[in-house]
Amino acid sequence: MFNPREELHNLIDELSYDDLVSLLHLIKRIIISDEELTEHEIQEIELAKQQISNGEYMDIEEVKSLFAKDMEN
Repeated sequence: MFNPREELHNLIDELSYDDLVSLLHLIKRIIISDEELTEHEIQEIELAKQQISNGEYMDIEEVKSLFAKDMEN
């Protein structure tokens, strides 16, 4: 059975210190935010959820690699 809390814990354990700090800031923004989402933002979130469930995502190492390549150019 899919356990999102356990999966999140496992992923967090793999993050570097700097990535943990970034994630902490992001989570705080999500929890503390009092802004209402627009209909477009809600649609984008639903699309992202669908893509993730279809396996259409990059792990953090792939993202770092792309940023490193961009910095070289």
